[in-house]
Amino acid sequence: MGDRCVLDNGCLRHCVSCASTKYLKKPPDGRARQVTIARTKHGNLILKFVITVILLRNVEPEYKITKREEQLPREFFHSIIIFLFPKDCFEELILNFNIFNSECVSLVCSRLLGVGIVAGASLVKVPQILNIVFARSGAGVSVFSQLLELLCYTAAVAYSINKNYHFSAWGESLFLSLQTFIIIFLVLYYYKRFIALTVVSSFYGFCCYHVYNGSVWENVLDSVQMMTIVIMFIARATQAVDNYIHKSTGQLSAVTYILLFLGSLARIFTSVKETGDNMIIAQYMMSTLMNLFICLQIQLYWGNKRSLKTE
Repeated sequence: MGDRCVLDNGCLRHCVSCASTKYLKKPPDGRARQVTIARTKHGNLILKFVITVILLRNVEPEYKITKREEQLPREFFHSIIIFLFPKDCFEELILNFNIFNSECVSLVCSRLLGVGIVAGASLVKVPQILNIVFARSGAGVSVFSQLLELLCYTAAVAYSINKNYHFSAWGESLFLSLQTFIIIFLVLYYYKRFIALTVVSSFYGFCCYHVYNGSVWENVLDSVQMMTIVIMFIARATQAVDNYIHKSTGQLSAVTYILLFLGSLARIFTSVKETGDNMIIAQYMMSTLMNLFICLQIQLYWGNKRSLKTE
């Protein structure tokens, strides 16, 4: 009675229940019993999994993907292609591999360069902002000059939107206007001119609301855009004169003005290809020269300190 036998799939039964003596074996040790039990459990789990999969295949999903949702990835990539490849340049350069199409090559290079300028413009004045924050002073930064720059950037955005120019042709003006406003805010804040800060913020918000709402007439936008060439010159000249008088550039960031110079230089090429607008091209040509002049001033007056007190 102490002996056990093994039948079929390893099931252990007493000898008294066995019809044949050929299954008689010694009782298995503890390790063999654990292996047998583990195999049985694994087999049951696999069987349950298979049954669950079969049942789930016959169940209708509660949520079905619509045709519109299936088309979303396709539309997304199509919009990117249109954004980067104007006209029929995608077919010419990518599908037909016609890399000798000079018109498409120049247009795509201009578009990619414009996208790079817009991306860089989102951070171009961050070094200037950090300089002011770390020094807790706006010494050396002309508020009047920054206000004129803000006017130019905002006018450029409104004018380009009104003309339906591609975003890569004017996107940096949007980012530069936001960063310029932050610089003005910080300078006035550290100078403790809170009334001026409130007036500037309120007036700029009022102007942005009406400009981007389409409340300004087209001929007014054209006139302002034409004036921005002179306004940008005055803005840069004001900063340059202030630097010359104090023989110091104070908290002006060399990185910011070098990037502004390179960006405006590249923007001349992209403006010719993207818009062909002589007013915008002239504005960037003038801006390039003035940015270069201030970069030279920063190099010339490098290391000269300016008082951090309110002037």
